[in-house]
Amino acid sequence: MNSIFKRFKFHNEKYHNSKLIFFLLGLISFVWFLVRVIPKPSRASYPCIKATAPLASGFIIYLLGLTASLTAFYKAKISFENGRKLTGAFALLFLLTFSILFLKGSAEPGLAKSIIDQAVNMPVGEATGLFPGRVVWVWNPDATNENCTLSYNGDGIGDQNDDGWFLDKNNNQQVIDEMLSQVLQTLTSTDANRSAWEALFKYFNRTRHGLEDTGYSAGEKIFIKINATSSWGRGQPWGNITNDNKKTENNYYAIAETSPHLVLSVLRQLINSCGIKQSAIYVGDPMKYLYNHCYDKWSAEFPNVHYIAFEGGLGREAVVPVAEPVIFYADKQTILDAESDAIYTVMQEADYMINIPALKAHARAGITLFPKNHFGSHTRPNANHLHPGLVAPETGPPVRTEMSMYRVQVDLMGHELFGKNTVLFLLDALWAGSEAVDPPTKWDLLDIWEPAQIYFDVLQVR
Repeated sequence: MNSIFKRFKFHNEKYHNSKLIFFLLGLISFVWFLVRVIPKPSRASYPCIKATAPLASGFIIYLLGLTASLTAFYKAKISFENGRKLTGAFALLFLLTFSILFLKGSAEPGLAKSIIDQAVNMPVGEATGLFPGRVVWVWNPDATNENCTLSYNGDGIGDQNDDGWFLDKNNNQQVIDEMLSQVLQTLTSTDANRSAWEALFKYFNRTRHGLEDTGYSAGEKIFIKINATSSWGRGQPWGNITNDNKKTENNYYAIAETSPHLVLSVLRQLINSCGIKQSAIYVGDPMKYLYNHCYDKWSAEFPNVHYIAFEGGLGREAVVPVAEPVIFYADKQTILDAESDAIYTVMQEADYMINIPALKAHARAGITLFPKNHFGSHTRPNANHLHPGLVAPETGPPVRTEMSMYRVQVDLMGHELFGKNTVLFLLDALWAGSEAVDPPTKWDLLDIWEPAQIYFDVLQVR
């Protein structure tokens, strides 16, 4: 046995170099993980941390395996040298069993391996829009209060004594108005709000209806689709502030949703700058309720706009469902749990739609953008039937990652009443969230990323 143990020597220089590289990468990854996650555990969900975690955990497992294996190896060697063959045999058996367990590894693919390779600056499809493919964004740190605590004082009433992100004291309406003007005028290469909207309406009517040089016409309806994620429940709103401004007991106070201040900026431009009648404009999230911090702000300035909600009352108008299904999914129930969906008349009758989702990470979809906002546009109580069409049908690592797999978002954005009827795609990142039902958080990217941003995507779907 001594001759066998003497042969366990390493003379391969490349092997030593590879082990050194692995050791350094593992150590750096482990230290980076601790430095980032210990001060703020929520960072464990960040993509950079998820990419680092496999290296860090692999490094720790490697050290544990190496330590246990060397200990068992040494114990076996000493036992055989001293004539304790039974003890040595048990040590060798432990070494063999331990090695098999740690060398077996995991059959679950790492998150980084699940991402489809895509060349930089090589978008898929044909760029469209007034200026094809143009995407404009604006950033101003003065738009929001970076010291907002998102706290609720527990008095049973949601008001300025709390510190929700949506309160006036945490938003600079003038700056947000200016940001929207800047982004629209840059997008359309114009120098006035009215001119920007005229350019958008004319492009829409030319490409959608074949009407040359035709802008908005009096009486045409505009529907502003917002995101009101927390206000669901079909009679029992789960958000902390209900229609009557009372608090309900749950964990969803002040989660990231479409900003009432950004919507107010849009209303000001449509009504004050473009002269569109208030009665031609509809605002809301059909599947949800409408909180007071939105309704009170908007209706105080524009009382004749139609503010819609799942149920009417308190100034809100109840949505009316279309009798028959309107959207039919190309999947034909191969993946999805439904073949079609009915929608509400407010969407069927709209001549134009403005889509304003809130920028958020999402466990199943990856990120919340324009098509995900339409998960609240049908008449079902929830969108569970659409989840199988996402990259991660269940909460966890993505599993539907290959090219040519069905994506329900394509059906939504390609539908004539959804994506094709949208004159403006406006992504609200004033208060961006780390998950669908999380409160806003600062997104760090080389210390230059701030929550006060508005993204504007003009990639139209034909």
